[in-house]
Amino acid sequence: MKLTIERLTQLSEQDRIDLGKIWQDVRYQSALKNEISNENILFVARFNERLLAACWVKLSDEKAIITDFMVREVTRRRGVGHYLLTQCLSAYPDMTHWQAISLSAEENGYDVAHAFLTHHQFSPSPQSDLYVLNI
Repeated sequence: MKLTIERLTQLSEQDRIDLGKIWQDVRYQSALKNEISNENILFVARFNERLLAACWVKLSDEKAIITDFMVREVTRRRGVGHYLLTQCLSAYPDMTHWQAISLSAEENGYDVAHAFLTHHQFSPSPQSDLYVLNI
């Protein structure tokens, strides 16, 4: 099977189970309760009928904010996050102001969320945990 990025419009029971595995950390519990709408979009990475990564994209007239970006731990460092992020950005080519809210994810004392976002041309802002895309 091929890894695909999807914009979900409704969740199956299996999708809900998979999202629970993606957003296990207590900091992500609100992500599981968000409602899907035209302004609050759920993007997922799917492989073999299972979700491996997910994020919310909140749209307004002038900006898009990526929140709750997470890849399942067993799937990390294989390009899934990169593919999900680039597909989210390319889904809205006319959007010129992108932000990402990062919940620090440390592995061995290394902030992987910061490294991931800066690798993808997001810059930290003075506001804690907020990153801005340099377009």
